[in-house]
Amino acid sequence: MPDNKIRGRFAPSPSGRLHLGNMLTFLLAWLDVRARGGTMVFRLEDLDPERSWEHYADLMADDLLWLGLDWDEGWRPGSQDCRQGTRTQRYTAALNALTERGMVYDCYCSRAERLAASAPRRAARGRLPLSDAVRAGGAKAPAHGSPRGEKACGNGRGHCLR
Repeated sequence: MPDNKIRGRFAPSPSGRLHLGNMLTFLLAWLDVRARGGTMVFRLEDLDPERSWEHYADLMADDLLWLGLDWDEGWRPGSQDCRQGTRTQRYTAALNALTERGMVYDCYCSRAERLAASAPRRAARGRLPLSDAVRAGGAKAPAHGSPRGEKACGNGRGHCLR
């Protein structure tokens, strides 16, 4: 039987000190979870090792505890290590499973192109945002080896899997 207990999370990148936006985000999640008898998780988004520092994670935890905010799982109190960087095997397995099912494609779009393709003006014209259209089997993303894909590679633009 699935556990339907509410879970809230705070998932900062440990790349600097806690700021007001972080504190507000944590506070709102914390208030909601505590009001509903749920579990609060402090998960670190440490997938960029060059910008993630354990020292900053410690300072964030110290600041939150100083404010009187606690959590049940995650970084330090309550433990259960919730660092994204320790879960790469899970992500690799999920990616492999999706790839085997034909649900992954190479994407050569820049961030600006992706944002423009999913902009509200596409919806206003009655068209799905590009990423949704691709998922729905409508528009096709440039395949690896396609002219657009090769052009992007030729321009030194990398790709990601979507």
